[in-house]
Amino acid sequence: ASLLERMLPLCSNYIRVSSFVKDFSRPEFGKVAHALVASIKLLLKEYLIFVTQLEGQARAGNLSLQRVFFMAQSTIRTMNDLNLICLKTRKLRGGEIINELKGLMRSGGNGV
Repeated sequence: ASLLERMLPLCSNYIRVSSFVKDFSRPEFGKVAHALVASIKLLLKEYLIFVTQLEGQARAGNLSLQRVFFMAQSTIRTMNDLNLICLKTRKLRGGEIINELKGLMRSGGNGV
């Protein structure tokens, strides 16, 4: 697969994770979901800082697709993990979310 094809999941995962945050930020989903969403928001903020840094390098002419791919490796893994967490916890509440997160950590669920 080309570098671009290997990076596209980063974009689609970001969209899905952002949608999860928007949907589950409401109080009716409970305190555990609220805490999870708050943690995810911090990671999304780091992602946006990363994108801003890439944009700055691109404007300075210091960026190639290979360089972006190299720099994005940990971000790609993090966004994959966040997407998995969102998929696995979407229909859960309270302690079920905590149990699922513990299970993902134990199993190594795609790097979580």
